[in-house]
Amino acid sequence: MDSFFNGLLHTLGYLAVVYACMSAIERIAPAESNQPIKRTLFNLGLTPLLLVISGGLLVFLTPFVQHLITPPTGQRIRIEFPWTGTLGAVAASLLAMMALMFITDFVYYWWHRFQHTNRWLWAQHTLHHSERSLNVVASLRHHWLEDPLRLFIQTVPLGFAFFFAPPSVAWVGMLIGLWPFFIHMNLRLSMGPLTPILCGPQYHRVHHSILPEHHDKNFAAFFPVWDILFGTAYLPKKNDYPPTGIDGVEIDNVSKALLSPFVDWTRMSRNLIARRSAKFNNRKIKTDA
Repeated sequence: MDSFFNGLLHTLGYLAVVYACMSAIERIAPAESNQPIKRTLFNLGLTPLLLVISGGLLVFLTPFVQHLITPPTGQRIRIEFPWTGTLGAVAASLLAMMALMFITDFVYYWWHRFQHTNRWLWAQHTLHHSERSLNVVASLRHHWLEDPLRLFIQTVPLGFAFFFAPPSVAWVGMLIGLWPFFIHMNLRLSMGPLTPILCGPQYHRVHHSILPEHHDKNFAAFFPVWDILFGTAYLPKKNDYPPTGIDGVEIDNVSKALLSPFVDWTRMSRNLIARRSAKFNNRKIKTDA
């Protein structure tokens, strides 16, 4: 228990530094000016609560799958580059990082796309997309079921199949960790000619767009190639910085943030039962007739 809370405090300290630095950068050239401070404060207060709940679930669930992602059962294919020397270590770390990001992003692309196209999963993903003032502080505005679900959808399959050598150069690992925060920044930054190659804040902002023409676009987190290959890419033009959020959806209190998927699932279950009951009754009437 002590290790859990120590880890939580370490994570919150790290987030405080990341949020402070990136929020300062956002003020230089914001994609959306004058964002309501109350939204940022709400997300700052909500994030620790979500981390505590999801982290507790992960502590409980991980032992059940640990054997699948560790030798001898897991990590069947080793992705590592045993180069030595200063330049060799940097090159090896970069290549290992690119391989990790590329493979992970492929799995994440399909999981993320399924969250948008399956209404049961969309109910769980709505919290993240309901934010109308997208910025770095909203990066971790995910429902507390998100990480436990990803444990089974991403971590277990990837951990079973692959071993990725940890980066031997610190800044390489740091870059991977900062990327999800970078792409959520409220920043008027185009990747220019790199837009089809690397995701950036503008590319991901289109994914969060409230505009109909942007719906179900740009699912990738690192490499737009997956969107391009599978027909979901929207490569933004120079001044494409759309408003974000979900039309008609506002999640602005803690109870909604924690419970909204269960409310939606209850409603959908009742509708499903009602439809099946009506269908059964119609068949019965026809049979009796």
